[in-house]
Amino acid sequence: MITERQDIEKIENINAIITDIKSKISNKDYEVLDSHEYTKPLKYLHLIVNDLNIYLLPVKSHIDGYFHYKDYKEFKAPFIVMNNVRFSSFTGFLFDENSLAHEVQHYLDYKKNIPKTFDVKNMLKPEGGINPAYYNDPNEWSAYVIQYLRQYIQSVKLANLPEHFMTFYKDFFKKTNVPQYYRQLTHDNRRKFQKYLYQFHQKLLARK
Repeated sequence: MITERQDIEKIENINAIITDIKSKISNKDYEVLDSHEYTKPLKYLHLIVNDLNIYLLPVKSHIDGYFHYKDYKEFKAPFIVMNNVRFSSFTGFLFDENSLAHEVQHYLDYKKNIPKTFDVKNMLKPEGGINPAYYNDPNEWSAYVIQYLRQYIQSVKLANLPEHFMTFYKDFFKKTNVPQYYRQLTHDNRRKFQKYLYQFHQKLLARK
């Protein structure tokens, strides 16, 4: 038996925040700041949604974003930093929305006083690569599951939702970035993830 997760409601909350972020960017409701943390001066954007600070940086990094609940250098908490931000004269500022959704879920967990359970100092293995414990940590589990469930909703129209679970299951793995994450899960978490997907599928069917 699994606990009711209210995943669709969580995704709707995340989408509302992301919509506010996009709206502020579109309306130029942000400030341009100069960072001196890098070799060369760097300009980046800062905007606020509710009490959440969003920092958009054009820094190339293998980490798209991160959330923190304490002030860090020039970043005021609670904050989300998004790296790899690009600017297009046609579409404006571009960043990975899936990664942003992940970080917003961390923020929502923080607002519910859910304690952090993973020390980022242990993220990397001594021999290199990501420590599997990171992917199986309860906080990261919460954020990754919501990230991929939302990614599926964003890519599939409800009218085209497969009726049968196994068809949906295969479609989910095909249309999201979940396979790489799934491979890092423990056996128990894989089974739990499958149960969550079943519950999620049932909820979507009810809305179809």
